[in-house]
Amino acid sequence: MQKRDAPIILYKYRNWVEEHHKNVLFKNELYFTSPHEFNDPFDCRIAQNLSLLDTIEKARDFAVKCSKEYILENENQIEEFAEKLLNNPFEIQKKYDDLNFKGKSDYYGVLSLSKTWKSILMWSHYAKCHEGFCIGLWLDKIHNLNKFSHGPVEYPVHDNFPRLSPLNDFDPKDFFIESHTKSKEWMY
Repeated sequence: MQKRDAPIILYKYRNWVEEHHKNVLFKNELYFTSPHEFNDPFDCRIAQNLSLLDTIEKARDFAVKCSKEYILENENQIEEFAEKLLNNPFEIQKKYDDLNFKGKSDYYGVLSLSKTWKSILMWSHYAKCHEGFCIGLWLDKIHNLNKFSHGPVEYPVHDNFPRLSPLNDFDPKDFFIESHTKSKEWMY
């Protein structure tokens, strides 16, 4: 989103039941939700796509990366892992995703905000069936926090999600794509 298109205020729907919801008013605190608590089980789960490792060289490079990240127990497993990766990437993809997403759910939090305070659906879903409250947050104050990645969510046409390379070292651009891309079904 370009700065000139950005709203001045973004909104957070809350309820009176959850203690951390009230803290935005009483303690000036924001709660960053773990991705595993989201309604959408695919949120923040755009995987690094192991099928992109389509040569033995790429598979070895990834195996070396896994050994450095302690995913493989020792370097002796690199060749075996690379071969297995080429022969059955889907089996390894599942295990890698489980490990990767568990780590993210345990350590990352997300603050989801809305451009509007008057969405009937948002009031229903996130403000306890219209019994909660909605608070406006100044966008410039959020930008000044500078402690987290922020920007609009992208909703790809036909759910053609980006394919992220597992060979990339931690790339803030990939992290942003993973955390800011959702199915168009959630566009409300």
